Amino acid sequence: MRSKIKVIVRIKTNYPKIFYRSTQPENKFAPKIIRIEHEIVDRELVFKVSSDSLNEKNIWTIRNTVDDYIFSIKLVDRVLRLWGIKI
Repeated sequence: MRSKIKVIVRIKTNYPKIFYRSTQPENKFAPKIIRIEHEIVDRELVFKVSSDSLNEKNIWTIRNTVDDYIFSIKLVDRVLRLWGIKI
């Protein structure tokens, strides 16, 4: 039996396009063992990371990818607040 893993991060915002463009992942540099989907659904950013095989390396890679994405979101949020844009 093959195990799969999928992590979905949803973030509601009044400025989804700004966050989307600022945090667009570089899929061409992503490891081949994971798939990344990044989209806007209504006023919500949806970030999905998945892998078809569940092992220690894949879990570590997915964890780091999600961590980097959340860090990027927080960075964009700080910049917008510095510019006086209410989130």
